[in-house]
Amino acid sequence: MYKRQSLIERVRAFLQDKIPLWRGVPLRTPPHAEGNFIASNIDADRLHRILALAQQGRIEYLWGGKYNNLGRSPFWGFPQQNENGEIFTDGLDCSGFVTWVLLNAAGTVEALPTIGEGTSAQRLACEAITREELRPGDLVFGGEGTAETDHVGIVTGFADDGRVLMCHCMRGGVTVSYAEDFGMDNYYRPAAYYAAYETPETLPEISVTEYAGSEDGAVYLVKVAAEPGTRCRWTLDGVEMLYSETYGAWCALTTANDAAARVSRVRCSGGSDTVCYDGDVNGSGVTEINDAQRIYSISCGQQRFETKNAEAWLKADLNGDGRITAEDASEILRLI
Repeated sequence: MYKRQSLIERVRAFLQDKIPLWRGVPLRTPPHAEGNFIASNIDADRLHRILALAQQGRIEYLWGGKYNNLGRSPFWGFPQQNENGEIFTDGLDCSGFVTWVLLNAAGTVEALPTIGEGTSAQRLACEAITREELRPGDLVFGGEGTAETDHVGIVTGFADDGRVLMCHCMRGGVTVSYAEDFGMDNYYRPAAYYAAYETPETLPEISVTEYAGSEDGAVYLVKVAAEPGTRCRWTLDGVEMLYSETYGAWCALTTANDAAARVSRVRCSGGSDTVCYDGDVNGSGVTEINDAQRIYSISCGQQRFETKNAEAWLKADLNGDGRITAEDASEILRLI
C-alpha cells in the first residue's frame, strides 16, 4: 500500500544527501573563525525555512507550549482541559515553535542542547550577527538580551523594501510577518547551523592517560589540546570539560579509556570555566593539611571517584604532571 509522506519527510528526503546539518559530532566554529557556514555553499537554511513556512495556520499559539519531539503532536489543535478545569487548544509558543522546527530539521532530539528552550536560552545558543549578515533561516529576537527577551521568529526572506520577513508563532497561530512591525531587530545564527569537522586533520589532539587509581579501578585524564575561547567549549559525554592553564588543554576525568571518541565541541556564548589549582581539594574553603591527606589518599587509590567530584580530583594535580601522586600532597605544604 502506498504510504503518503508528510511534508517534513519529503523535504528531508530531498535535502538529506546535500545538507550534513547534524550528525551528532563536533560542531564547527563560525565562518569568520576556522570553519565554513554550510549554507554558504548549499543553502542549508532552506530546510528550516521550508519547515517553518509549511506550518502556517497549522499550529495554534499556546503560552508555554512545547513539543520537543519529531513530527507533529497528535494533540495540536484539539481542545484540552487544564488542572483548573479551563479549556484550551494545544499548540506552541514562539520559542517552542522555533525549537520544534530546528529539531525536526536536524532529524534528532539530541540537537536540543544546541538549540535551547525558551527565548533567552535560544539566544545564548546562537552567535550574534549583523543585519548585513542576516539570511533566511537565521533567528530574529525581540527584547534587549535580558529577561525581556520575549519573542523570536525564523527569518524567511526579505521584502522588496528591505524589511525582514519572519515566520513565528503568535496569538492566532503560525504566521509570516515583518519583524520590524514587532520592533524586532536582534539577529542571531543558531549553533546548529554549523557543520561537523570534515577531516580528522582539523581536530585538535585528544589524549587519554591514566591519572589515578580509585576504589573502582583506574581513572583516566582526557585532554583536548585547544585554546580557550568565548565561542565554543568541549564536552565529554555531554558534560562540559574544564580548561587547565597548567595543561594548556581542556580536561576531564573518566573511568573509561575509550573516552576520546565521545569528546564533542559545542557552541556557547560565555567564557571558559577553568581549573583552579588553589589546593582546596576537599572544598572546605581553605587550603589545609586535610587537603594534603585527601590527595595522598587519592594517590593510594583509597578514594572513590564519581563524576560529581571530578573537579576536585583535577585540582589535586598541583605539580601539573598529569597524574596524582604523593608529590602533589607535598605541594600543599608550600601553600599553607
